[in-house]
Amino acid sequence: MSLLEVVNDQDEVIGLKPRAEIHAQGLRHREVHVWLVTPQQQVVLQRRSATKDTYPNYLNASIGGHVEPGRSYLETACIEAYEETGLNVKAADLVEIAKMDTTQLISGSLTNIVFRMIYLLPWQGELADLHVEAADGAGFELMPIAEIMQRIPETAGDLIPGLVTPDYQAVWQKIAHNFQQSTVNSQL
Repeated sequence: MSLLEVVNDQDEVIGLKPRAEIHAQGLRHREVHVWLVTPQQQVVLQRRSATKDTYPNYLNASIGGHVEPGRSYLETACIEAYEETGLNVKAADLVEIAKMDTTQLISGSLTNIVFRMIYLLPWQGELADLHVEAADGAGFELMPIAEIMQRIPETAGDLIPGLVTPDYQAVWQKIAHNFQQSTVNSQL
């Protein structure tokens, strides 16, 4: 049984509960998303396995996961990167994009209330370089940031709808802006 930290609205730990109980009761907890983005502003999306209890077969963050007890967001991002892709990511490789306080109805009576730390990982590899985590992932796909930014929950297609909500659109704008700044700086 996997325990996660329950946090208050100040992101302070107030207890430990099983993951299933956290989602069933709508308790706030912590997650990370890491987005691998190519120089061409292509986003690496991870396809969830068909056996996942939420959003099976949907496209999700390149890397993502719950923050386990005693770990920081940054530590979790690095650990999840290795587990989900085989990449050895150091904290210095990650660009902090945003910290969101978000609530999402997953399905039926399951609610995901989280503080989610979102990181950017500029990436120049090939999809074939990434190793799919057994039983959790079903592969990786590329999609232009511009295409993701045009979607809304009603037109999300096989993207998890929470990735195209108005609050998440601000994340995509920051990622796109980060790349525009990088391009300008590299030309100076």
